[in-house]
Amino acid sequence: MIQLPILTPFAQTTAENIANDGLGRIITDNAGNPIIEINDADIYQIEPERLAQLNAPLLFEGYLSVQMRGTPAQAACQFLPQFADGRGQDLHGVRREGCVLRLNQFTAYLLPQTMFELSALIEQANQPNADEALRWRVVERAKNAGDRVRFEGLPDNTVFQDSIAVAMDVVMNANGSVSIQPRINGVSEHTYLNHKERLNEEGRTILVMTEVRGEGENRHVVRQITEAEVIKAHQRIQAVGRIAREDVSKFLDNPAAFILNDEESVGDVAIDFGSYRITGMGEPYVGYFGSKNLDSPIKQALMQDGDPKVHEEIRQRVVESVDKRSVTEVKALIERIEQAEQNSTPQIELPNGEVLPQAGFATAKAALSKVAQKATEQVGGAAGKLVIQIKPNDEEGIDFDFVTRKPLSEIRINHQEPSSLFNAIAFPPKSYQVAGVNWLKDLFDADYRGGILADDMGLGKTYQMVVFMNHLLGLPQYQGVNAQRMLIVAPTILLDNWRDEIDKFVVDAKARKKFKVKVVRGSDLAYRNLKKQGDTRPYNSFDVASFLTVEEQPNVLIISYETLSNYELSFIDKVFNWGCVIYDEAHKIKNPNAQISRAARALSSLTPFSALLTGTPIENELRDLWALFDVFDPAHLGSWKAFKKEFVTNAVDVDTRLRERAGNYVLRRFKKDYLGNELPQKIEQTHEVQFSIDEAEGYLNIKNQEAAALVRLHGLKAFGLHPELKNAPNQNVDLKAFSKTVELLRLLDSIKNKGEKAIIFVMSRVAQDALRFGIQTQFGINVSIINGDNNSSAQVKDKLGSFKATEGFAVIILSTLAAGVGLTITEANHVIHYERWWNASKEDQASDRAYRIGATRDVYIHHIIGALPLVDGVQALSFDQALNQLIVQKRTTAGYLVPAKGVHTTDIIDATMQATLREKIAAMDWQEFEVLVKKIYEAQGFECELTPAYPAREYGADIVGKKSNETIVVQCKHSQSNKAKDETVIYQLQEEAREYYKANKLIAVTNVQFSSAAKNLGAKYNVTLIEQETLEQQIRDFGIDI
Repeated sequence: MIQLPILTPFAQTTAENIANDGLGRIITDNAGNPIIEINDADIYQIEPERLAQLNAPLLFEGYLSVQMRGTPAQAACQFLPQFADGRGQDLHGVRREGCVLRLNQFTAYLLPQTMFELSALIEQANQPNADEALRWRVVERAKNAGDRVRFEGLPDNTVFQDSIAVAMDVVMNANGSVSIQPRINGVSEHTYLNHKERLNEEGRTILVMTEVRGEGENRHVVRQITEAEVIKAHQRIQAVGRIAREDVSKFLDNPAAFILNDEESVGDVAIDFGSYRITGMGEPYVGYFGSKNLDSPIKQALMQDGDPKVHEEIRQRVVESVDKRSVTEVKALIERIEQAEQNSTPQIELPNGEVLPQAGFATAKAALSKVAQKATEQVGGAAGKLVIQIKPNDEEGIDFDFVTRKPLSEIRINHQEPSSLFNAIAFPPKSYQVAGVNWLKDLFDADYRGGILADDMGLGKTYQMVVFMNHLLGLPQYQGVNAQRMLIVAPTILLDNWRDEIDKFVVDAKARKKFKVKVVRGSDLAYRNLKKQGDTRPYNSFDVASFLTVEEQPNVLIISYETLSNYELSFIDKVFNWGCVIYDEAHKIKNPNAQISRAARALSSLTPFSALLTGTPIENELRDLWALFDVFDPAHLGSWKAFKKEFVTNAVDVDTRLRERAGNYVLRRFKKDYLGNELPQKIEQTHEVQFSIDEAEGYLNIKNQEAAALVRLHGLKAFGLHPELKNAPNQNVDLKAFSKTVELLRLLDSIKNKGEKAIIFVMSRVAQDALRFGIQTQFGINVSIINGDNNSSAQVKDKLGSFKATEGFAVIILSTLAAGVGLTITEANHVIHYERWWNASKEDQASDRAYRIGATRDVYIHHIIGALPLVDGVQALSFDQALNQLIVQKRTTAGYLVPAKGVHTTDIIDATMQATLREKIAAMDWQEFEVLVKKIYEAQGFECELTPAYPAREYGADIVGKKSNETIVVQCKHSQSNKAKDETVIYQLQEEAREYYKANKLIAVTNVQFSSAAKNLGAKYNVTLIEQETLEQQIRDFGIDI
């Protein structure tokens, strides 16, 4: 615990904001003076500039040496820490007080976070009862703590690596059930099994698994450290035990339903929900949870055992494969299956490219024969293409109709006749909202499977959806004993909001009676969870019939994505009789491999109509849109392979072609099309302020200093907020002493005179402190700050409520995170982007907190930009000017579906300063670096994909590339310092990526150097290492533009 004095009014403001963020508490000392008390670990979450205002000790810039006496395997092993000054001279008589290193009564320093954590760990490891694994953790931390920490006492041939997640083995039993066993990758099977019992010990928090690898010069010791999170995950999987035969296919589709609880998501636990390994059936086989492949050994075994779920899946997939094909083609496929049966052919390929194994021939032939017979009866056996519509919830398994619905191009997207649709609704609709509801109704009436309502944020997607729901609830299928129901799936934070919006919009008493709304949380279902008898593992489930007969007998249920995922096997129960499912913030299911996406696909496959609501149908990549279609109508955009070839590989005019292919399945309108007509005006104002001579000199000193480009760039960015933010402690930051903040005060004064409200967007915490202090001092008002990460929902509600209720002039400060889901502040009609966001789409979303449905006045968007004065008639671009130009330019790259591109660090560097290629690469973040490396291999003819980021696993590779029969996997290791990359990357490639991706070649790329140990290991495992100079040469050789 550290206590810091509060000596100035500005320090008081800073301390209050830190306390509001939950990082400290304000108390008084014995003399009655205010101080702030901060936990040692929390001090590192606070910006250095804020700590300086609180007179915190300066950061220690010396060294820490750690000498190990004995070995970690010996109980008497001890670690001896020794601090040294910046010249390397030992410091004697010092003592550590939490995060502070005290040299004497008058001098103290704040320890860097790595030194504090390592010192605390050493104290624990030096205790007599310390665990051996804890001592190994000290060694690992000390070896990897950076240049300022030196470790003595361990041979250089020792390698450390972490256990990341627990994998699952599916062991087939003779009776058709399976046993689920945990497995930790990274060490041999023999080593893992030797430690398995210890991993299951109750109360264990850390374990080290050790094995010797290599021979001669390559002989080395690998110590894999498994910490509490992974150990708990291992024990959870161990507890799953045996899955009953009838539940095996359910487990392979959704393992989360057997493992997770309440509102847990797959990202909350260190478990690999991506793949599994089948054992007990010959050679181990790697399968993928939720996979559509029918030819895995376990699915073939389930087919042979007559598993009804798998055979129903075969019927559906086979019928889907002949959609839009002629009766002649269907009959030809039946003949091909019969021929394969006669020849005992192990498998055949279906028309859509899927593989059908021999065990599914009989089921497939029966389903196709039914298609041919029904086609002959309904359409006379015409040779034209059939359009098959699969009917969900059919009691006899999969059934279908041949439909002659009107073409998608004839679905009306601009029909503005409201008829009686809005009679029971509280607020009169805008013309585009009438068109939106009519579009949904037209899709529904034409028997389409759903649609994507992708209106710009703030145009009232929820309002349109409630009107459509009101229409559906009046239809015959939603009446009577077997009435259909609706399900709304939304982020947890919006569950109550949906219920409130329904109450707000539906005011007619008769219509209100139709809505029987129930919000259901995972915790509500936990006590209903059904338990199975015997030794098999039950999945998360509840008695649906009993659930639906309680109290209000709901016909509209509202649940979170996590609840859907964890209780999927109950929510797809036919007793629910879903007629429509609504996915709010549908970009939550943009990752097709994620468990929540798989659950959504399962639900929508059994539901006649699905409505997907999102303001960003494509958030990061084109696959986002494909994934949304894959939920409700997978046939429309085809397989990912086909979609990728048509749109991802070929980027020419992609937005237009995508719009044409998506057709009227997607409705997307933009606020700019309704400005000044049905919405108030949105007025952008740029306030360009010229720096004073002294300010310009300070700016140029930072720009021209002898430092890396990234350091200079960060300095210029900080300068543009206020130069005094880096001043000595105990000084108030004067907003009247900097050109930009003077303009901010002038602007706020103008807003005050009009009696209006303003939102100021700024991300830097220390800048928030300064603005809050200065504005409160200048105008005598209370200014709240909402950051979104440290504020509780209750705090946010209170702060917003106070801001909205204030009569006349008021100001609130928001950060990036606060502009996320579910925040509406239409009471403000001024948005000031004091600190700019580097993504035009995200900045527009922030502005839309005020500019949306409910705004009654014109909304002003302000940008305050610092400019350099003319020098010899020439004006150099400032950081602010360059960023503003780039954001404006990137905004023009947005299309109907494709979002605007973001501004990259290298863009700003190019626009504001001279920098070498090496500096530009160092300034990238890890994502930009991976894209750069991907371009290099694409230039060599490889078709490349980036592997999914957290929470999905990458299995030891960042990039997978294919060319002819060659598969390469690439690990990218980026550094903004010059520290060499260690051998961990080689192990990831060798132990995981080679086998998982069936790779011919392993490659590791870094923008710095690899350590000698990494080079030796790379040579042993035949891993190609690309280092700084080679990387730069490849960029030049292949003409890669960065």
